[in-house]
Amino acid sequence: MSDQNILSVISTSPAARRGPLAVTEALARRVMGGEWGDGTSLPTEVALAEQLGVARTSVREALSRLKAKGLLVSRQKAGTRVLPRMQWNMLDEDVLRWAWSGNDRVQMAQHLMQLRRIVEPAACELAATSAPDAAIAAIERAYRAMDAAGMDPVAYAGPDLEFHHAILSATGNPFLVAFGATIQAALRTSFELSTRQPGCTAPCSTRSGRASRLGRARRWKNCSG
Repeated sequence: MSDQNILSVISTSPAARRGPLAVTEALARRVMGGEWGDGTSLPTEVALAEQLGVARTSVREALSRLKAKGLLVSRQKAGTRVLPRMQWNMLDEDVLRWAWSGNDRVQMAQHLMQLRRIVEPAACELAATSAPDAAIAAIERAYRAMDAAGMDPVAYAGPDLEFHHAILSATGNPFLVAFGATIQAALRTSFELSTRQPGCTAPCSTRSGRASRLGRARRWKNCSG
């Protein structure tokens, strides 16, 4: 990201254009965009403050925020460097948002769908053994809404998210419920992407859509009965 683009990010909100939140966004996008790769040493606080035209205190706080999210690490006499992506706190809301703003959104969606396929069947089995009738009804309503959305990927994404949320809620497990809430925004985007094949500008074939719905129906049937 060029210095001009970085400054445009910072200048978006006049009230906070020089504050630590805006600086955090600017620095995070440089990391996410690959300008600073794994292991790269960042410029000093003084140099970054001069580049961005902000106070050194804003830079220091921004760096602290990125360290807390697992993107950066500081060592005495070694400065600040970028940690490997595998060490980033990918379930953090801000990290997810920054990741979606990059060029690998499709890959991110695939990773999230893999995670969903690991978590959701087990959650479904747990829900089927202990969920109250009201929770089961919420799952069924979400499924019917998915079916009613037909081949419209935008209309399908919302009910798909509700289906995911209803299953996790039906488990009664607070960790699973919190997990779903944490990645809700990223899941919404991944659901929208997953309803299209790469390069499609419209919903994919009817057969593909029916296969997807049939797979969900079979999974729910297996869990329920």
